[in-house]
Amino acid sequence: MIVLAVTQLGASGSAASISGMSALVGPSGGVLGNLVGAGLGHFLSLPRVFLTIAAAFGVASLLLWMRPLAAPCD
Repeated sequence: MIVLAVTQLGASGSAASISGMSALVGPSGGVLGNLVGAGLGHFLSLPRVFLTIAAAFGVASLLLWMRPLAAPCD
């Protein structure tokens, strides 16, 4: 849905609006991540939140490590 809106803005010729929205993506992700982390830390203990995130990264790393490699291109 958002991609469609950005492409419609690009088609209408307002590239300045697209660059402005792109500039907000990084900071908004940082703010949202901090808010979610603080909320989880409030309801759970901070070590429990850290261990849960560490376990999720460990499982994701293991799944990526066990994934078969793509065939090399000739």
